Amino acid sequence: MSTGTKILFALGALIAAAALLLFWTRRAQNEQLDPDILARSNQYIRTLGDKPLDQLTTEQKLLLLHSQYNVHNYAATVLIAESMVPELKALPPDRRRIFIHMVDEANRRLHREEEAVEFDSNFN
Repeated sequence: MSTGTKILFALGALIAAAALLLFWTRRAQNEQLDPDILARSNQYIRTLGDKPLDQLTTEQKLLLLHSQYNVHNYAATVLIAESMVPELKALPPDRRRIFIHMVDEANRRLHREEEAVEFDSNFN
């Protein structure tokens, strides 16, 4: 390997390492929510979480789904979303995309990629 090739290879490795470090740093920062948001999410879970889903309004279910996602209760996030596919379909596209993204991320965190694809197929 020539000296130029070695330098280019080292430079590429350095750039890749910096990009990976930046990705993980930003990811960790994004996962840390404001304490007030976490406190409100926990309050919503305490208030709404004990009620059967069929007794909640769509907005209450969405609030509960989002709260469960905020506190990293991914199994509950997926369970709630799967119970309300028709309600999610009825949301405006921008809002629907946000909730679908949450469910996809929750499924990914639970290592349920196939379930994520199946859930997404409800919206195509």
